Amino acid sequence: MADHQRPGRSSLFPLLILFHLLCSLLAADAQGLDFPTAGLSTGWRITARSTEHALNYSAYYKLRSLLLRRERQGPGSSYGCGFYCWESCDIYFYFAVFIVPPGGAVPRVVWMANKGRPVGENASLHLGSDGDLVLTDADGTKVWSTNTYGKPVTGVNLTDSGNLVLFGGDKNETIWDSFAHPTDGLTQGQKLWVGQRLKSIDYDAEAKDGPYYLLATSAGLMAFSNNSDPPTRYACILVDGTRKTQYFVLMNGNISTSSSGQHMPPSQLMRLEAYGSLIMYDWTPTGSEEWAKGVVLFTRSSYCVLDLYPTAGLMTRWEIAPNLGDGITWVPLLFRRSRGGFGPSYACGFYCRKPCNSFFFAIFIIYVKGSGTIDRLVEPQVVWVANRGRPVGKNATLQLGSDGDLVLVDSEGTKVWSTNTSGKSIAGMNLTEYGNLVLFGGHKSQTTIWDSFSHPADSLVPGQKLHVGQRLTANESITNSTEGMYYLYADSTGLIPFMKSDPPVPYSFLPVIPNNNERIEYFELESDGNISTFASGRYVPPTQFLRLESDGHVRGYRWNGTWTVQEYLLASGACSYPMVCGRYGICSGNEECSCPSGYDHDSGLRYFSQAAEDRNPRTGCEAVTTVSCQSPYTHTLLRLANTSYFVYHHQRPDIPAADEDGCRNACEKNCSCRAAFLWYYDGRSVGSCFLVNEVFSLKNVLDDKENYGSNSTAFIKVQIPARFTRRHKVTKAVILGTTLGALFLAILVGSVVVLMRRRRMLEEQEENDLDQVSGIPKRFSFKELRDATGGFSRKIGDGGFGSVYEGRTSEGTIAVKRLDSAAQGKEEFLAEVQTIGKIHHVNLMKLAGYCAEKSCRLLVYEFMPNGSLDKWIFSADHRRALDWETRCKIILDIAKGLCYLHEECSQRIAHLDIKPQNILLDDKFNAKISDFGLAKLIDRDQSHVETRMRGTRGYLAPEWLSSKITEKVDVYSFGVVVLEIISGRRNLDLSRPEEDTMLVSLLREKAENNEQLELVDECIKKTNAHVQEVLKMIKIATWCLQDQNNRPSMSTVVKTLEGVVEVRSNYMDDIMLWSPPFAEFNATDANTSTAMSASVLSAPR
Repeated sequence: MADHQRPGRSSLFPLLILFHLLCSLLAADAQGLDFPTAGLSTGWRITARSTEHALNYSAYYKLRSLLLRRERQGPGSSYGCGFYCWESCDIYFYFAVFIVPPGGAVPRVVWMANKGRPVGENASLHLGSDGDLVLTDADGTKVWSTNTYGKPVTGVNLTDSGNLVLFGGDKNETIWDSFAHPTDGLTQGQKLWVGQRLKSIDYDAEAKDGPYYLLATSAGLMAFSNNSDPPTRYACILVDGTRKTQYFVLMNGNISTSSSGQHMPPSQLMRLEAYGSLIMYDWTPTGSEEWAKGVVLFTRSSYCVLDLYPTAGLMTRWEIAPNLGDGITWVPLLFRRSRGGFGPSYACGFYCRKPCNSFFFAIFIIYVKGSGTIDRLVEPQVVWVANRGRPVGKNATLQLGSDGDLVLVDSEGTKVWSTNTSGKSIAGMNLTEYGNLVLFGGHKSQTTIWDSFSHPADSLVPGQKLHVGQRLTANESITNSTEGMYYLYADSTGLIPFMKSDPPVPYSFLPVIPNNNERIEYFELESDGNISTFASGRYVPPTQFLRLESDGHVRGYRWNGTWTVQEYLLASGACSYPMVCGRYGICSGNEECSCPSGYDHDSGLRYFSQAAEDRNPRTGCEAVTTVSCQSPYTHTLLRLANTSYFVYHHQRPDIPAADEDGCRNACEKNCSCRAAFLWYYDGRSVGSCFLVNEVFSLKNVLDDKENYGSNSTAFIKVQIPARFTRRHKVTKAVILGTTLGALFLAILVGSVVVLMRRRRMLEEQEENDLDQVSGIPKRFSFKELRDATGGFSRKIGDGGFGSVYEGRTSEGTIAVKRLDSAAQGKEEFLAEVQTIGKIHHVNLMKLAGYCAEKSCRLLVYEFMPNGSLDKWIFSADHRRALDWETRCKIILDIAKGLCYLHEECSQRIAHLDIKPQNILLDDKFNAKISDFGLAKLIDRDQSHVETRMRGTRGYLAPEWLSSKITEKVDVYSFGVVVLEIISGRRNLDLSRPEEDTMLVSLLREKAENNEQLELVDECIKKTNAHVQEVLKMIKIATWCLQDQNNRPSMSTVVKTLEGVVEVRSNYMDDIMLWSPPFAEFNATDANTSTAMSASVLSAPR
């Protein structure tokens, strides 16, 4: 049709057009007119003069009404037919039937004659004396007709059910009617006969037939897409198969296969939309007097259960659909309908959590409507995951190979997970009605060779047996499917939950009484929600299941129209869970958390402080000074009266009978002991002593119902802050000076002799050190890399201590980073190899190998075609501008990479140089953090580390002034980078006026006047479609720019970006404004790293 940019275009019938149509018909209705019929030789022309009810509103909107049938039950909606047009009204007119509501509301087209063949001004519609109703263009060309030439037609009638009828003969019987030629709508009173179909209409393409149709069959209504050959069924509405179906009718919002015979007013309409959805529209004469979109019967992303099967054979292959993640979070591969036919049912397939950057092969419970369509509005309940901790991306595949192995591989062909059943005579795969995924084979294909029940995850479903020795393992968090810190162990005496530590610690016990005192072999979930030790043999539909949650609770879920939760109280109270208040946190009352009180009397320092993360008491407490076994003489035990621990009823004491001094001394003498707990009955001085190597949450005895009639005292080991007298310092200085003087003289005398030997030893030692680094894929020779880079001729970037070159090997393109100066870059080289060689994450640069030959040191990385982030967000070329969705994706990728470094490695890793130049983008704009030359390792028991200032000006956190830093300096830098991504400018830009030099300070000024959006990149402003998302992202950035004690952890940032955690309303007043203490610096300083300067790789690599 006309230009797609003209106003009012949409895939639906334009509302303004229909509004004018309504006004015309209401004008007639207001005069008491009712003209539903016309006789032979009646003609109408599309001109204002020749049509009684013609209205011209503009060059875009015109209406010509012809027939009107008033509603028989008085005022209300009525049917009409006539001409209408929108946009280019000189060529685009259609002859149609429509519903006209009262009160000026928008009419709805229900039938169209000349789909795909519009006519122009001066076209005519004529019921000839020969009985044919013909639509001709202005030049006389026939466009459409009823093909009733020569039949005994005597007139045309618009019935009160909206059927346009040509009638005649002796009894005025129907010769032709519009109901026999349906288009895209079904009205009340209209019968859609078996064999008929509704076809979607593409209103953006001259109202031609769209790619979707709804076919009426004896089994139900089947929706198909013509986008493939043969057409693909994508949804269905099934009917009761016990009676023969002849037609379908719309009655009171439901689809029925029988008609009541009563008149139904035109207040409802079912339409197959241009985008494939089947939607029920209701006329609600209240409020806005508009048509309301009622029930969505199905969408293009629905599934018909007739097209899903519970089994698959060998050589079956599935690929993650490209649209998975684009509003769709799961795709079923196998489906097992419950015995009831509808309701909760099992499926297995690909699943993701929004924003769907990673995918899992899982078993989940979905909801099936009575019509046979899977309801996507009900969130699936995942009960088993294959690739926990190893998600895959798009284009990953799952295949049941000819060798019998079910394998999940990522887009690069790397095996992620498999059943390890290669060569075991597998015949096929089956999803049972109990939700068990089975690989079967053997004699007559009746033997189970592998099944998911033998590899439980975090859930137990009805019919599943949790055998003694098996366990359920909780997820790390609600957004992370990696195995977490809790597991539920099936013991021969009952179910025991454990907290993972060294050794594991039980924290509760669920006794289960065996049947007839028989030996317990397994546990099973019964229909009443209880756990039994014997199988009833009764089928239980998947309307319930229990799950071990990431917080250590066991919760039961039951379907009651929605999924509701009931708690299984493993422990007697909330304070009995090991991490309810984090490490060293004390739980009391209604889960109120606090830190142990107490301080060093000499220094005045408190022993414990609230963990910085989120300022949330549940995150635990941190020791101000970390306990170290290297100086045990500075340990002391902090006594906490009325304080207990969760292990008392579930673990044997280390000393069955001890008094307070004995229990205390036992911990003092054991360096690995971190706390001692003495549990005793009231009035006694001797009790049970428990020694622990790792301290979790503590409990207040006064609120602990388990300890009724008893008491408990805790002794927490703390480190006394170091205290040195002036005399100690003087003595140490004299000794140190004498030693250094002698050493200097020895070195001076022997330096000439050992200089060359020392140099050779250092080079050999460095190569030996690198050989000891684990996790590095390959060691290259210098010649290999020189040949791969064409003699280092393809330079693609410069760094602080070297250059980057593009190389080509038999395995593909690589990026080679060569350090120019061995002496200057040695520490950076060692740091980067030792750091990145041990870590692996999808959002961190992958180290492919290295080279260390004499003074030549090189690093080999995967090649990143789209280069570094700064080239995209700071580019003056608007053609390189990133859209908002891509920017959000990059921000989330950076956050996940930092979260892995800070929280998921054995040691915390502070990157210390987060900036756009160190964020690289692959061909799909997935972001990866690079350049670990300044990285610092922080032990888990260290509260901070001291180091000299390092990083890049403009991204440095204020705490660098003290040289005592944590991984929170990366959070500050991340906040700066987020602002740069949003604004498209650098934080520190000396080319701007003095008042605009610092982006962070400018943000606070704009925020005071509620003008934050003025800082947003013009390329984002043009769309004007993401205002609330931009404001939320600015809030997240400013949260990261707080004082280090108030900054969130990166895991919290990830949860906030994913919508799991809400950000506080305003952080603007608390932004830490700070410029690095450098007297002079030029414009390039904002891009150059200080201290051990990290390489700046700003081209594709």
